[in-house]
Amino acid sequence: MVNYNELYALTKNLKVLYVEDDIKFQAETAEMLAYFFDTIDLASNGVDALKKYKEYYSQHQCYYNILLSDINMPKMNGIELCKEIYAISESQTVLILSAHDESHYLLELLNMGVEQFLMKPIEYDKIIEVISAITQKHSPLDATTIDNKLITLSKNIFWDKDTVTLIHNSRKIKLTKKETLLMHSFTKNGSKIVTNELLLSTLWNKEEHLASQDTLTQIISRFRKKVPELVIKNIYGFGYKLVF
Repeated sequence: MVNYNELYALTKNLKVLYVEDDIKFQAETAEMLAYFFDTIDLASNGVDALKKYKEYYSQHQCYYNILLSDINMPKMNGIELCKEIYAISESQTVLILSAHDESHYLLELLNMGVEQFLMKPIEYDKIIEVISAITQKHSPLDATTIDNKLITLSKNIFWDKDTVTLIHNSRKIKLTKKETLLMHSFTKNGSKIVTNELLLSTLWNKEEHLASQDTLTQIISRFRKKVPELVIKNIYGFGYKLVF
């Protein structure tokens, strides 16, 4: 269970831009978000949001930590807004609010780099789970890079990106070629979801895949058993992400 006080200590200083054209829903959600974030700027459409995003950078010389956006909005929808935002900042953390009848947009948004989705109506427990996950990216205690060489994956596990080596309790873990490619894909994409299609094309060429007796699921299953402290989350129907 997530400890609210510990979570708030990590989230309170993060800056959020929330975009939603339904003013009543916007007010209700902003009230919920205020339990976690001290700064929440509001916009009612993509054009307004993009303007505020640029103005925030001009004033503070940094971008919002989190962009939370609806999909269907007037003037500029959430998909168009994401394209504009990622053109400005490729590493922007984006959280999308989606109605059940908008699921056909999700793959396109995943391919852009969107990391998390919340379905309407929002459940309090779910928003805590999602906020907890994305906050790890901004916490100085997690996902840190040491000497620009080692990436911290957990308290005792590091990825040496120069030697493509996984280190656990100061010892190198022997990885297969495909496990090494898997780790490289996960760490390269940070906390973003790596799609099944990208993983398949990374681990196999077409001829190898047709001849292989292994599936992606089997490789990841064996890898989880080899390093159980690593959290590899399955995003059903889309792909996987390494939680660190």
